[in-house]
Amino acid sequence: MLPLGRYLGIRVYLHWTFVFAVAWVGYLGWQAGFDTAQMLGMQGLLFVIFSFVLLHEFGHALAAKWFQVETREIVLSPIGGIAFLVGMPRSPWAEFVIALAGPLVNLTFAGIFWGLDCGLGRAGLWGEESNFLGYLLQSVIQVNLILFAFNLIPAFPMDGGRILRAALAALFDFRRATWCAVRIGQGAALAGIAYGLVRPQWQLILIGVFVLIIGNSELQRLASEKEEADLEPAREECHEN
Repeated sequence: MLPLGRYLGIRVYLHWTFVFAVAWVGYLGWQAGFDTAQMLGMQGLLFVIFSFVLLHEFGHALAAKWFQVETREIVLSPIGGIAFLVGMPRSPWAEFVIALAGPLVNLTFAGIFWGLDCGLGRAGLWGEESNFLGYLLQSVIQVNLILFAFNLIPAFPMDGGRILRAALAALFDFRRATWCAVRIGQGAALAGIAYGLVRPQWQLILIGVFVLIIGNSELQRLASEKEEADLEPAREECHEN
């Protein structure tokens, strides 16, 4: 992984597979017959997208810090960012706030840039879609709105899935809430993979596979915890004897 520095005490890395995202964007531009300036513009847009993905992850990290949960590192990959938290409190409220913080960062930036776009437009600084600054602001608004909406899809371990688990954990025990959230997320993942195969959209397929794998890992972890809990009374009995 390529280290990008340390910010607010959190190490940030770029996963080596990110080179495939850069190559894919270049291939799409080449297929469309773009010139050099347009190709650089597409790569610049990719940089803008992942800048806001990084800010999204810092939203999670800062919310986690409020609950005394540290973030070890943030990794950016072609399918998005991951903030690696050191432990996670099994409090529905804490998980709800931490999960929602990331999408709210994107919604906030969308609102800020929408206000800037409207203000500059009313000032008469542009009125044509070809204006570069206007195009850039519109792109930033759209990127943040897409990140906001996409991350709220109830597919565990995405933000929407964690929000769903937090809501379910307020009604059921944590294990059952996790099981329900994972199964709903896997259903959404299968739908995303099917859509990605039809369109085709390789990123949707990768995200869907990622959700399925992480979901299965979470269910295996729950099963392991249950076995440990079931064995504990027997251990105590043996110890007493």
